[in-house]
Amino acid sequence: MQDQYKSCRTNAEQSVLPESACLAEILSMIESTRTMAFIFETSSPFRLIYASSNTPALSGYLPADYLSNPALLDEILKPAGLNLDTQTPKQFKTPLGPIPCYIPSKTGLPLSGELLCKLYSGKLICLIHCHGQVQNNPNQLAFFDEAPTLMPLIIGFEPDGKLLFANRIFEEATGYPASEISGDKWQSCGLFSEEARERIAQMLQNSQNDSIQPFEIRLIHKNGQTCWLSGHSQIINPGTVSPYLQLSARDITICKKSEKMLLLTRFAVERATDAIFWTDAGGKFVDVNQSACDSLGYQREDLLKLKVTDIDTLITSQTDWEKHWEKLKARTYLHFESVHRNIQGGSIPVEITANYLQYDKMEYNIAIVRNIRQRKEAEKHLKFTSFSMEHSADLIIWVNQNGNIIGANRSAYQSLGYTHDELCSLTVEDINPVCTPERWKTLWGRLKHDIKYAMETALITKNGQKLPIDVMCNFLEFEGVDYCCAVVRNITERKNVYAKLLHAAEEWRITFDNISEIVFLLDNDFNIQRANRAFAKALNCQPQEILNKKCYEVLHHTNCPQVNCPKLVASDTQKTQYINYFEETIEKHFQETIDPILDTDGQSLGTVHILKDLTEHHKMAAQLMITDRLASVGEMAAGLAHELNNPLTSVIGFSELLQEKKLPEDLQRDIQIISQEALRAAEVIRNLLAFARRHEPSKDWVDMNVLIHKVLDICNYEQRVNNIHIVTNLDADLPEIKADYFQMQQVLLNIIINAEYFITKAHGEGTIVISSSRFGDNIRISIKDDGPGMSENVLNRIFDPFFTTKEVGKGTGLGLSIGHGIITQHGGKLYAESSEGKGATFFIELPINPPAQ
Repeated sequence: MQDQYKSCRTNAEQSVLPESACLAEILSMIESTRTMAFIFETSSPFRLIYASSNTPALSGYLPADYLSNPALLDEILKPAGLNLDTQTPKQFKTPLGPIPCYIPSKTGLPLSGELLCKLYSGKLICLIHCHGQVQNNPNQLAFFDEAPTLMPLIIGFEPDGKLLFANRIFEEATGYPASEISGDKWQSCGLFSEEARERIAQMLQNSQNDSIQPFEIRLIHKNGQTCWLSGHSQIINPGTVSPYLQLSARDITICKKSEKMLLLTRFAVERATDAIFWTDAGGKFVDVNQSACDSLGYQREDLLKLKVTDIDTLITSQTDWEKHWEKLKARTYLHFESVHRNIQGGSIPVEITANYLQYDKMEYNIAIVRNIRQRKEAEKHLKFTSFSMEHSADLIIWVNQNGNIIGANRSAYQSLGYTHDELCSLTVEDINPVCTPERWKTLWGRLKHDIKYAMETALITKNGQKLPIDVMCNFLEFEGVDYCCAVVRNITERKNVYAKLLHAAEEWRITFDNISEIVFLLDNDFNIQRANRAFAKALNCQPQEILNKKCYEVLHHTNCPQVNCPKLVASDTQKTQYINYFEETIEKHFQETIDPILDTDGQSLGTVHILKDLTEHHKMAAQLMITDRLASVGEMAAGLAHELNNPLTSVIGFSELLQEKKLPEDLQRDIQIISQEALRAAEVIRNLLAFARRHEPSKDWVDMNVLIHKVLDICNYEQRVNNIHIVTNLDADLPEIKADYFQMQQVLLNIIINAEYFITKAHGEGTIVISSSRFGDNIRISIKDDGPGMSENVLNRIFDPFFTTKEVGKGTGLGLSIGHGIITQHGGKLYAESSEGKGATFFIELPINPPAQ
């Protein structure tokens, strides 16, 4: 502003007329400048007699307009205090001005200018240097809110610094009456800022200089607000006895504020995040902000050489721009998306707000451009996320705090048999009846506390089908509202697979446990990981009792593996190992196979052990040896029987001959005894031959009572020697049965011999009671002794092959096992009843009518 007034002052001073110039020269000079000239006749009456010919070009009014209507000059002359009706021109003997003023314009806004007045040759010459119309420009804003003050603010100071006067306009502009600031009061009243006081003091110091000096000072209004004055200072009446400093100014507070707002606006525009482009009607850039330059990578001067078509990939030709311009003019406002191209050729997605405006008879487009790359990427991500959720195989359901379903993806409503709108009209309880409002309230509290939780439950479809699910509930808060996002997985197939796996596992477990051979698995630390029932049975324990225990502790009762342990060899060599051994702790013979267990990388995970029990095999081998020996003994017994039959035949024959002779009675009795004993001995030999002789199996009608007596005859000697008394209770009406005579004899003989053995061992004497009777469609034979009896454990094993409780060498453990097999082959049953200390009773039940063979 200071520079503006400086320029104005220079132009005005150049228009000041020298005292020596003639009026014609003055007028000639005025015609070629931007200065309007008005000449007043100072003789009575005071009137306008001249207006310069350049007024139409400057104010729009013709000189005749001013001459015919001098009132047009009222607003111009007011700042100088000149009134055409009452003014006395004597005060203008000393030139007055320049004074800021405004010139009414016929074309619109007033002109700004400066007024110079001087009395010359009896005439008052007023020169008004015109600046131009008050309008929008980069440095000054128009006065939109109120019209500019045309009257100047005038104050005067005496040379000693006392305030001499202040006009009414000054009082109104500052809020201080002249009485409150007159004299020295102006320095302490608070109206003048410190820099204003210093500036006035400086002007007073230059009181000898009668030139016009511009100034701009800051005042403090009485209400505390800041106001600004701009004007000129001049020494009035220099060289006289009463000179004074006169300050003529105008209030530029609004201009200052507007200027500040203009600077702030430009500052904000330059630093705006959005790019701003000003273009003309042809699409050429006329201005841009810094964000526009930065976004496209251009320098400002380079960007201002371009057009919209150079950077926009959708408006690529002048024809495109013209269509866009016409559309913008028709609507005055457009909001759309486009793609800009930066200096490197890269694409930038943008959102554009275009505004059409007219200014100073020119058309412009102001485009505010926002980079929406992140938004586009976010939208793309959001679309992808929405697409993924909508097409997810899992069911996704959104529920509010009240348990109302407010959203669901396609899988959710299709799996449940609803439409989207139908499902969103339901509550959680509608699709999960167990989730009552009370239950939901509890679950919601838990969800809000834990943020998320998982559970397994079931949903009910529209047609009532039960759908097993896994659900992960997630607590969400969005825009102050709480939600539950439930991700639901249909686990029907998993349930079916799980059931099949359980069934397969159960089948495997049953198969594993029913393997007759011992099977167990060890890890690399010798811990038993799995064992079947055969293993537990061999150890007389439950499988769970031996799991995770060391195999060497369980089997061998040691605290470390044995030397050359085959498990270690199998793990190290990764080859199958075989070993036969006798386990003393359980008195069994085993053949063990050890196979390494390897993962897919060939690393050892442990070993699997299969133990085949060879104990029975070893017993059978031993029994075969005994059987072979018995066969040899039988052959020897047959030979001996034949050898004994010859002398016995002679003894019997001669004893019978002697009995025919008449001998003394005592000799006769002795010979009779010899004959009887010889006959008995012959009968024993016949029975021995019959027992030892090999017989082919054959069934015939057998009287079991007769057979019992035959067996007792064979055992008679042992019974007498061992003091064993035989009691028979045989049913005389016992029917015959179809059986193998010699096999039945073997069974009875074996049971009776066992009873004799245990009676003798326990008591040295005892009783055996043998009974026979009819029992339904069977006959029953019972053999009861008063021996030591048997425990339950022994009773359960007496028919097992090679099981015996006799001393070594006294039995093979095959007698009862063979007898059990014989009776079973005959369609009957062989069983026993006993308890410790109360003897034992064996029962033989045989069918009267045997089943067809």
